[in-house]
Amino acid sequence: MRTIFDSEESDCVLLVDASNAFNALNRRAALHNIRILCPTIATALINTYRDSISLFVIGGDIIASLEGTTQGDPLAMSMYALGILPLINRIAGLCKQVWFADDATGSGKLKNVRQWWSAIVEHGPTFGYHPNATKTWLIVKENLMEEGRKVFCDTSVNITNSGKRHLGAALGDTSFVNEYVGCKVQDWVQQIESLSAIACTNPHVAYSAFVQGLVHKWSYLFRTVPDIASVVKPLEDAICHRFLPALTGQSVFGMEMREALSLPCNLGGLNISNPTKMSDISFRASQHITAPLVHSIVAQEQLYTISSADMITRKSEMKSQRRNFNRQLLDSLKDNASSSLARSFELASEKGASSWLTVHPIEEHGFHLSKGDFRDALCLRYGWKLSDIPYQCECGESFNIDHSMVCKKGGFPTLRHNEVRDITADLLREVCHDVVTEPTLQPLSGESFSYSTANVMPEARADISARGVWRAGERAFFDVRVFYPNAPSSLKHPNLESAFRVHENEKKRQYGERIREIEHGSFTPLVFSSTGSTGREATTFYKRLASLHAAKSGEHYSKVMQLIRCRLSFALLRSSILCIRGTRSSFYRPIKVDLLGLIESEAHLDE
Repeated sequence: MRTIFDSEESDCVLLVDASNAFNALNRRAALHNIRILCPTIATALINTYRDSISLFVIGGDIIASLEGTTQGDPLAMSMYALGILPLINRIAGLCKQVWFADDATGSGKLKNVRQWWSAIVEHGPTFGYHPNATKTWLIVKENLMEEGRKVFCDTSVNITNSGKRHLGAALGDTSFVNEYVGCKVQDWVQQIESLSAIACTNPHVAYSAFVQGLVHKWSYLFRTVPDIASVVKPLEDAICHRFLPALTGQSVFGMEMREALSLPCNLGGLNISNPTKMSDISFRASQHITAPLVHSIVAQEQLYTISSADMITRKSEMKSQRRNFNRQLLDSLKDNASSSLARSFELASEKGASSWLTVHPIEEHGFHLSKGDFRDALCLRYGWKLSDIPYQCECGESFNIDHSMVCKKGGFPTLRHNEVRDITADLLREVCHDVVTEPTLQPLSGESFSYSTANVMPEARADISARGVWRAGERAFFDVRVFYPNAPSSLKHPNLESAFRVHENEKKRQYGERIREIEHGSFTPLVFSSTGSTGREATTFYKRLASLHAAKSGEHYSKVMQLIRCRLSFALLRSSILCIRGTRSSFYRPIKVDLLGLIESEAHLDE
């Protein structure tokens, strides 16, 4: 409608409002017309609406519904659209018109729009469409205000030359559009301030509410209203200066870090987009995708000739452009960032490293983080400075994140390993037989192996064994390893993929040949990084495990895979936080007292 109104052929736009349209639709006429217009759906609608429908009112009263559609009926919108179509066809050709449900919009020369309005008033009630002139608005161009009043002088239609709200967007001059968007922005800023107060005490919930809820309140407006980047600047200021500090516990964000946080989670960001940039990007994407539909409306084509394949292609093109834009931004940030920050982006971009961010924080399933854990997790993700940590570890080394992840004092790396092992074993027990944790391998009887690093200990154990993972009846063995990717030994490798391959090969040399030759089973190394990503063979195994669960439960494979990734992600994340915050000092351990000896010495029982 903006395109039509801005053209030289149009003087005005008429936004028609109808009274109680869905409830007033002429049901008998609609069913008759639907039988001709769309026989496919006619039978279902006739069976639903041929008799009066009982509406139950609190208190026991029953009202018979004789007209219109029933609220809550899944076919209500389809019935209304087909029922009102003969009216649309009857008044076509007088001006350019667009209908969305009961909202009718016409644009063209003033006299033509006036004739269109008269036709709606005359023929509309026959179909159950009763236009309400007092709620109908005529938007005219600035120099045609007086002429508009004269043409519509015998009606109660409201007239303006500034603009009005239209289908959730704004139609009119720039000042009205900016004012309309500004009012929306003020409301959203207040909501962000309320969410920031929640983020101070419960940042995980606040983050999920923002990314999966609040941000969608302005996405539609961005797609439909152009050139509003400057108007939504207060929204970005509220996000940057109030919400993000409350969420992360960090007081100041530089421009580069703000851009990094706007990236999708799978590229190392937090998916907290910048409204001033997203407004233009969203509008251009919407323009490209809806271009065939816009052309069809402007040309007033009677038949919907738009190809579904073309629409899918256009959406794919915009998604591809968006991905390329984000990847270019990530590459630019890596080039300009310090080596440690660039490494953080690389690790956060690994598959599985962001699963804990994309899931709803449901405490019942163990997917909820306390405020301290959530902020510690962000510090681990981006290498931010942690607060309230000791200067020196109990082992005598200087304490920092890198040291905490590899220090064996307190046994936290072992707990991290055992957590992953136990989750995997529990998942296997649901779909496989003979699942054993830490199965003992058969003792050797003089066998020799190709690799000198092979485990030849008489009490050698794998982490897990199960039957029926790869083939029916075959016993599969698994061994878990979790390594810290920023450890000096890992940094020697050119990339993370190379580090995974080295760890997998070490495990295979240690157990593979012995399990194949002695146990006659298969061996799969399950290698994880402490940041949540998995090695190639572990990825293959968990895909297989997800497919077994999906086949047994009937759930979609992608949902099962997402659940498995989330469970592993939270286990590794909590274990990493435990390595930082866990108590290694003996100061907190209770002092063992020989209570019996103390009583004997004080009471002189030996005398």
